[in-house]
Amino acid sequence: MSDFRIELLDKVAHIQERLKLITCIYTNQMELLLQRFSDDYEDLERQLVQLKETIRQLDSEQQ
Repeated sequence: MSDFRIELLDKVAHIQERLKLITCIYTNQMELLLQRFSDDYEDLERQLVQLKETIRQLDSEQQ
């Protein structure tokens, strides 16, 4: 094999490794964002339930 061909194959392998790393990082970031979104969503749902309960209590006290 010529040196040029070996050099090209090395570059291809290097690029493939970088792409794998970037894909891994991207996947991890997306998983973290999904977890944060899920946590925030659940927190907002809890707050909504609490607000509805507070409104019900206030309504019943006013009657």
